[in-house]
Amino acid sequence: MICVSGYYGCGNMGDEAVLAGMLAAIEQAGGPHRQDVTVLSQDPPSTRALHGVLSEYRMSRKAVRESIRHSKLLISGGGSLLQDVTSIRSLLYYLWVARQALSIGRPVMFYAQGIGPLKRAASRWMVRRIADRAAWITVRDEGSAVLLKEIGVSRPTVEVVADPAFVLAPSAEGGSLLRTAMEGKPRPWIGLSLRPWESGPGAGGWAEMADCVVEQVGGSIAFIPMQPPGDVELSR
Repeated sequence: MICVSGYYGCGNMGDEAVLAGMLAAIEQAGGPHRQDVTVLSQDPPSTRALHGVLSEYRMSRKAVRESIRHSKLLISGGGSLLQDVTSIRSLLYYLWVARQALSIGRPVMFYAQGIGPLKRAASRWMVRRIADRAAWITVRDEGSAVLLKEIGVSRPTVEVVADPAFVLAPSAEGGSLLRTAMEGKPRPWIGLSLRPWESGPGAGGWAEMADCVVEQVGGSIAFIPMQPPGDVELSR
């Protein structure tokens, strides 16, 4: 049995793709079937229906502890879980889940995470304390690996890997929707998924970047929101 902690059941299409890719990778590697995976979710019924896994409410302390206790491994990730830009409470939550596993001797794996930004000194200290006790850490970009080294994480070895979503096969339905939306527009079609982010360049900065890309390589931009309504508003 494996317990998975992440931003699941929250209506974010990107995170659901990450979970789907993670489950597919576990099965391909000969790990437990998804019926033996418990996902901590904001909406357990939808997570069960969408992914065919066991699922418990992520904000119930009792459910979290019981799920971890009945598992042999806690996977934290993927996605940008360990950051303090959107909220320090989010960072504290994911570290708390990992600490629950470590406190009863369950190994913890950070799976294809995007680490940071970590603006607060306290955030860096807390992440280092937990990360140094992890059994295995993989991150999805070089910047995350560098940040972990900068804050003093010395063990285990940090490995840079691909985002789990890349495990998924292309969707015929998604391709059809894209072709319909972009019909008649010059190629190449360039997908751009924007998130409202405190440290980001803002709508004007993204618009300037998109214009620059089109000027340099031609083609057309396809804005692909992952979590309405914020993503939709920014894309517009």
